[in-house]
Amino acid sequence: MTSIAIALPGSLWPPQAGVEPYDGLRIPALTGILSAANAQVLDVRSWSSWLMQALTGAESDIPFALCAAQASGLTDANTNETWLRADPVHYVAGREDVALGSLHDFSVSEGEARACLASLNTHFAQDGLRWHAVSGKHWLLRVPDKLNVQTVDPWAGVNMPARFVPMRGEHARLLRKWTTEAQMLLYNHPINEARHARGERAINSVWMWAAGSDLPAALDNVALVSSCKQANLMRKSLKMPEIAPQVLGYFPNLMAAFLEGDGERWRSEIEALFAGELAAHLKNAHKVELILGGQCPQVRVPLTTQTGLRGRLNGLFSNSAAIGKTFSDLAALQ
Repeated sequence: MTSIAIALPGSLWPPQAGVEPYDGLRIPALTGILSAANAQVLDVRSWSSWLMQALTGAESDIPFALCAAQASGLTDANTNETWLRADPVHYVAGREDVALGSLHDFSVSEGEARACLASLNTHFAQDGLRWHAVSGKHWLLRVPDKLNVQTVDPWAGVNMPARFVPMRGEHARLLRKWTTEAQMLLYNHPINEARHARGERAINSVWMWAAGSDLPAALDNVALVSSCKQANLMRKSLKMPEIAPQVLGYFPNLMAAFLEGDGERWRSEIEALFAGELAAHLKNAHKVELILGGQCPQVRVPLTTQTGLRGRLNGLFSNSAAIGKTFSDLAALQ
């Protein structure tokens, strides 16, 4: 018998969206058992921070960068180094500040990544920093010292003015300094002149997050299932069990459609998720809770017993309109 907490980034639309994004949503497993009355509002944090807390019990950055560096053979015996994600992004200028632009339609070729990183490595060589590209949009930064910093994942920062993006710890100011220097270097980069000529958004900044110097110890009684490549890479690095009394499901499948504002695609993807990947986990669980939210996890909803879930999954679908109203009510709690 297991209990499962299912984290669904991009599951709750902004309250002002009302019921419309959920109109016609069909999730038999949740209809009739999802209740706004039983929901609990969560403390504000990023999805990566919530995931790290659930897996290890620790309040720290999630070591996605370190796991990727180890998998790519980039790490060495130096235990004092820190690895961060330093992904290429586009900032949009506003009247008083700049804000992170959309992520879903921002593409960077491997050739563009190599050219940008060559310039960054030359500039930051004096600081001992080394940049690596795992793919066009997935960059890593090696720092030859241990850093004490807590960052947030890019999802949490989309459309947020840069000065409001949280970053804590004694080295937060250093990361902001490096980010500013990278922005200045990339602003007039030849790659961006070519992108501008093609009508593409500039690579005008980097997003530093997922800092890690050491792999934490995972909780022995927690297993992880996920559709996220980075999360599964971390599961292998932490040697987490495949079966445990507590299962954490992390399914960020919905984020792209959510950030794009594509309600039709979002409905299709969440229906497929509950009918496919999540169905087996729900059937085998005696206790279930959902962690819902948009760019950040915001609402925890405990559900029902194993028997009740099986009945819902195996029964006929009842009222599709009711669940849309419930999701809307949950979004209003944010």
